[in-house]
Amino acid sequence: MLKAMKPDETAIRAQDIVTCMERTRTTDYEVLSNLGLAVRMAVHLRGAPPVEYELLKKVAVHVLNFQAAEVKPVLQLLAEAEFVDLVTEGTTVKTVIPDIPFFENLYQSIGQVALVSPLTETEQLSLEITRRLSESPVVKDSLSSLGAEPKLVNGVLQIGDAGGFILNRRTRGRDILISPTYFGENEAAYADLVAAQGSGRVQKVLKALRGMQGWPLALIERGTLPSGVTLDGQDLAVLRALAGDGFIRPPAIHTSHHGTNYFLFGPRPGAARLPLNKKATFEAAMA
Repeated sequence: MLKAMKPDETAIRAQDIVTCMERTRTTDYEVLSNLGLAVRMAVHLRGAPPVEYELLKKVAVHVLNFQAAEVKPVLQLLAEAEFVDLVTEGTTVKTVIPDIPFFENLYQSIGQVALVSPLTETEQLSLEITRRLSESPVVKDSLSSLGAEPKLVNGVLQIGDAGGFILNRRTRGRDILISPTYFGENEAAYADLVAAQGSGRVQKVLKALRGMQGWPLALIERGTLPSGVTLDGQDLAVLRALAGDGFIRPPAIHTSHHGTNYFLFGPRPGAARLPLNKKATFEAAMA
């Protein structure tokens, strides 16, 4: 039995899925799709002035990858969450007045409204696998620990492959599953690292990195770590690999006294690959 996610976590993972799926659809998703699309719509409406419904519908279809029939149900969901006001004539929506808060947790609010309708088992499993892949790539065989029927797991993986939110890479004789949102920029390198070191260890190291963004590698190797972080020799080998070739090089400072010192960051999230001409800008921003 899968453990239920909190509404905000559910909304985040639903958004991850629908963003990657773009215009791909599956009949296995209904609540999940509406939730993910509602978050996507809310993010783009934040700070916007009142807009005519027909114009918003065209933008949603041509820019945000909505299908025409999905726009009104999503707006109704946002209206229930009190994030938009709908000006109507009879059953026809004429104008949409956004009221998306900047500081409120919109994921929590939208998730609470959407999840009044229960998720199917396929939707729950899709969200749980997406959550796990947001933390680290995993060995495919490790999904047996979820306790779901193998047929159901394989069905979700097929949907994920067709929808582009789960990548399967074969390396060192093992199938490695990867989230393109969080690890797509260096998928081959991550797949090889997980196959060699195991998903548990890589996940441990990535979790530690999230708690010490920008920490110097030299301090880590000397055991000078933030409170609550413990790393052993194999963990340090994974960190050194992440600072090496195949991954986005972390920013570094070179001095005559201490040589080159790297400052480590967690993986860059984002649905799109980082263009080659922008890698230098990204590294400068981290620095």
